[in-house]
Amino acid sequence: MLKLKNDENEIIRSEIASLPIENKRLSKFELKGIMLSHSKANDKGIIIKCKNFKVAKRTIMLAHFLNIKTELYQKSKKSKNSQETQKTTMVKLEKFLLPDPPETFPSQKSIQSFLRGLFLNSGYLSTKNGYHLEIITNSEIFGFLSALLEEIGFNFKIRKANSYSLFLKNFNEIVSFLAYIQVHNFCAYLEAEAIKKEANNEINREVNYETGNIKRQIKASLEILRSINILESSENYYKLPIKWQKMMALKKDHPLFSMKEIGEHLGMSKNQVSSVFRQIRKLTFNL
Repeated sequence: MLKLKNDENEIIRSEIASLPIENKRLSKFELKGIMLSHSKANDKGIIIKCKNFKVAKRTIMLAHFLNIKTELYQKSKKSKNSQETQKTTMVKLEKFLLPDPPETFPSQKSIQSFLRGLFLNSGYLSTKNGYHLEIITNSEIFGFLSALLEEIGFNFKIRKANSYSLFLKNFNEIVSFLAYIQVHNFCAYLEAEAIKKEANNEINREVNYETGNIKRQIKASLEILRSINILESSENYYKLPIKWQKMMALKKDHPLFSMKEIGEHLGMSKNQVSSVFRQIRKLTFNL
């Protein structure tokens, strides 16, 4: 079973980066997905901005499989809010491959490959407060991508007005999407964690229910014992039925006995015991 020690998105990217490359056609579609919305073309080739080194590694592997020369470098930029220098991993493709959405997909595998590349460099998953999977796009590809996802059966929603981000919040839909792009190990981990979480929730519900019952029983017992003590110190105690006196004595000797247990000792039903104790409490209500 996969153990999640690092950020979940690092785990997903590591799994995608380690997937075998099947053939040149699928490599081209996956590379197109990586390039989409994160690349710029010039007369020398294409510069791809990669989310991290794992994305860059996968980009280079795919490009080499397609006989495209690559160059890896880092671009430094000072942060606006601090003096820290931010480094961005870049990959330059020396052979021209247009970073446009594919016009057609010859197979389901080509769609899977394209979306896998797209999620690798443009998507993320959060499981901190519920489940949230998001793909960040731009105005140029938003319509194309939302139509494609709907066509293959995924109900992605728009993050907010004037936004080009698409997201899923339903757990089963998220797992289905990750399985579709072949992130199977992480899917297995997510499903196992969901089962574990549900089991823990069920245990907590039962514990809370039992704790609530115990608290109610203790409160009721204390109220009954208070009434018994008041009656015992009053002149009316010896006027009570003998069975009532026996019940009161038994309750004092065994404060945690339930109504059922008291009834079993005295040959009475649980309802009869409850009725007597209600009357005892009424007798002492104003005392």
